[in-house]
Amino acid sequence: MSKRILYIDPISPYGHDNLNKRYISKFIEKGYIVDVILSKRLKEKLEKEIDVNFLWIIPDIFVNAKSKYLFHFYQLLICFRIIYLNKLKYYDHVFFSSFDELVLGLFKVKSSFFLLNHSNFSKTTNFLKMFFLKKLEKKHTFIVLSENIRQAFYLSGFKNVKVDSIGLYKKHSLEISTNNLLLAGRLINFKNYKRVIFIPTGAKLGDNFITSLIKSKKFQDILIENNVLIIVKGSSFTSCANIVNLNYQLNDTEYRTIFMLSDLIVLHYPKEFKYRVSGLLFECFSNNKACLLTRIDSFLDFGTFFNYNPYYSNENELVKKLTSNYKEYKYPYNNINKLDVKLDWI
Repeated sequence: MSKRILYIDPISPYGHDNLNKRYISKFIEKGYIVDVILSKRLKEKLEKEIDVNFLWIIPDIFVNAKSKYLFHFYQLLICFRIIYLNKLKYYDHVFFSSFDELVLGLFKVKSSFFLLNHSNFSKTTNFLKMFFLKKLEKKHTFIVLSENIRQAFYLSGFKNVKVDSIGLYKKHSLEISTNNLLLAGRLINFKNYKRVIFIPTGAKLGDNFITSLIKSKKFQDILIENNVLIIVKGSSFTSCANIVNLNYQLNDTEYRTIFMLSDLIVLHYPKEFKYRVSGLLFECFSNNKACLLTRIDSFLDFGTFFNYNPYYSNENELVKKLTSNYKEYKYPYNNINKLDVKLDWI
């Protein structure tokens, strides 16, 4: 008789579609009957690729809260609906691919859950969040996305912590047959440049490293001299012809086209990102697309899968890697099959 699992994504953040696809697919491969609870916006993407039973579709208004207080209130309503109106005892396992510890920790339940951690924990986690995380750990199992994060949990007194992966992506395919793309009002021919570098993180999380770099006259001169084009999301405007600033939301086709036509991806995250894992990194792994990474703990865990040194600590190191011989980036990775979801903790 097949076992049943209830798969829940109560927060349903943008970008979770691939993670949910990989985990649900792996549960099905293991022989589980999977019932799913997530938002309408993620359901529409998931149902195109996987045939599952949607037990409840969370209204999008519940996952689009504009303030943290409204967010916690909506999460309270969602968790109440899940815990008290769904018969959890009929499931062999209950898996949360996201959770709000301040809310979930309020509920007393008989069932044990698997709770996938994203940004729930850090060394600066406040007392209240830490209290509820430790309360949850007494009953439930935390799943984290790297060994570095598990070690951080251990050092803070958590023991019931398992490691798995964020999951590999389905390889992108180019949906247009041209090297010309209209970006920020400019028609860009990728073939006109020796190298095209895409920085999808841009000024992410308030770090001004990339903004400062692309505004540097010295850096702009290096780009022109080496015929390198930089495409950067979410950064400040610059008039340099070798820099394209994308201060608008790309559609899926535009994003995938830029990603696949670029020679190199730069993933810049601030040091505060140290207890999280980047889905963009796994997108690079999955598409055999070379990338450069900030030297932070959450990226150092993956160093053995690179055939070159991808890390930089400052502007000089990054510029050197951007303009160096690209032969080492031709075969960027090894053993990436080991990076997919395993579920060896269930």
